Amino acid sequence: MIRRIVAYALLLATLAAVLLGVAYEPVASIAFGGFLAYVFVAATLTRVGASRLNSRIRAVATAFSAGILAVWALSLMVYVRIPYSSARAWAVGEGAFIHHSGVDFDGGPLRTRARWEPSDRVWELGNTITMMSWSGGRVGIVEYYPVWPFAIALTLPTAALWIMRRRRFAAGHCQICGYDLTGNVSGVCPECGAEVGQGRGGRGGGSRSG
Repeated sequence: MIRRIVAYALLLATLAAVLLGVAYEPVASIAFGGFLAYVFVAATLTRVGASRLNSRIRAVATAFSAGILAVWALSLMVYVRIPYSSARAWAVGEGAFIHHSGVDFDGGPLRTRARWEPSDRVWELGNTITMMSWSGGRVGIVEYYPVWPFAIALTLPTAALWIMRRRRFAAGHCQICGYDLTGNVSGVCPECGAEVGQGRGGRGGGSRSG
């Protein structure tokens, strides 16, 4: 029960992060919403929590979580920009994914940049747009998409998946709650009410006597 409460608390915190920081990105919101829905089902239904699909999704989500946390940490220490055209570029820095369009800060074309630039903008919210103008009508636009909502929206549901993963109890115990079924002939776990057949889960559950 405690594990379930903790898992649901993590999902609630994730939903808050999505609403606060990612809601302006419809695609991200849909993706995180789908992931949240899956985790909720996995945390609610024991059989889903023990499935191979759940194990695979948990592994993939863990890899992505580690990646986004690494990007977040990197973005707070350095600024890296990679252009994909002379007037458009993506960058990581100041705790955010940054999109540049137009011209660079010096008025020239966007170029690859990498520099050490520690930042304290860890929890900044929203999409900040900075416009830069120069003579001749040249304009530069910088859009900031904070990394932390993405990190929270991915890592907390992943943590919920790990918390709610089904443990394998020793033979002779209910595979749902771990209750010792030695001597039980009722076919039902007296602790959680699961059928002994369900408790085995095909892996050797309650022992039979008589």
